[in-house]
Amino acid sequence: MQQSNSAAALSSLLFSEEELRLGADFIKIEGGGVVASPRGSLGHIDFTDEEIRAITTVTSNAGSFTTAHAYTPQVIQHAMHTSVLGIEHGIYLDKATAELMA
Repeated sequence: MQQSNSAAALSSLLFSEEELRLGADFIKIEGGGVVASPRGSLGHIDFTDEEIRAITTVTSNAGSFTTAHAYTPQVIQHAMHTSVLGIEHGIYLDKATAELMA
């Protein structure tokens, strides 16, 4: 189940726009798996589809791209289906997800 904090999502979107204006090469989002946080687990999805697409649209319009911190196949697939172009970590990547990424 996707859960969202709209204020956090808006903050992330505004942060992404500002970082790109300041010269960031790309934006990395928290796709899921906030292991150092009491609010989630490795498989917890942090943003809704619409929230991630808003961020990936901002980065694409700026000539950049979005990567995601993602450990589990579910989180990786969610990021991929919302136009995230890079996956970081992915330590629980399974064969089906790897094939989807290829």
